[in-house]
Amino acid sequence: MFIYDTIKTAKIQRKHFGGSNNMDNKGNATKIANSSVDSVDLKKQSEKTTSGMKGNVRAAIICALTKEAQTLINNMTEKHSQTLLGREYISGLLCGKPVCVAVSGVGKVASAACAQTMLLCYNPEFVINTGISGALVPEISLLDTVIATDVVEYDYDTTYCGGECKGFIDALKEVHMKCDEKLSALLAECTEKTGSKTVRGTVATGDTFVATEEMRENVRRISGGVVCEMEGGAIGQICRMANVPFCIVRTVSDAGGGEEEYLKFIDAAARRSAAAVTEFIRRI
Repeated sequence: MFIYDTIKTAKIQRKHFGGSNNMDNKGNATKIANSSVDSVDLKKQSEKTTSGMKGNVRAAIICALTKEAQTLINNMTEKHSQTLLGREYISGLLCGKPVCVAVSGVGKVASAACAQTMLLCYNPEFVINTGISGALVPEISLLDTVIATDVVEYDYDTTYCGGECKGFIDALKEVHMKCDEKLSALLAECTEKTGSKTVRGTVATGDTFVATEEMRENVRRISGGVVCEMEGGAIGQICRMANVPFCIVRTVSDAGGGEEEYLKFIDAAARRSAAAVTEFIRRI
């Protein structure tokens, strides 16, 4: 349910379009499209799977991993699933509010593609990126939850061809992509209500699992971030270009302990972020 009848309608309404340290040890973060398909008609896919259904959801919720999304999906009612461009989108009601949840897969390309598809097909009022993250500063501990004030793509670098500095997004003329303040403030309140220590700060996004202290120091120096992940900046860029509000909530699954620590705390961290999002949806 809640799907646009045609992509043409969505394009008329949109004026502008140009992981955490997330690695699923089982490799099942998302369904992958058949590589033999040369091109996909998004409009035809949407019409084929959503006959008689209409768009407009309150929130588009994007997770990189199945583990990050599963609690949210389990709590939804009146669910409807459709596959667009090889990725599953589940729409329905969460706490009685119309939402769409998708598992983008890890990394900036996957998450940007997911975000743009959700904006075109589901016309959300706002976008939430939720999941796990890696701590960059000693003040952030395991299972702390960070609500982003802004997000930086620390590995975006055009300084050798006229870019102002690392992280400067030419299309937006900025480094720090601001999250919506009202959404983020409410999300912080909801996170505190779940009992998780809540921190506000910059989230750093890049296509690398940050595993060593040297890597953390480099990302911290470039971005000023308090946690790092692999999707939020790309989602933020798509939302900023489309003038759609967005917010980011990330719970820390690794704080310097590498893969062993990440695998130990990923489930608990994912549940904490999902709990914050659920409470947030309940209150909007």
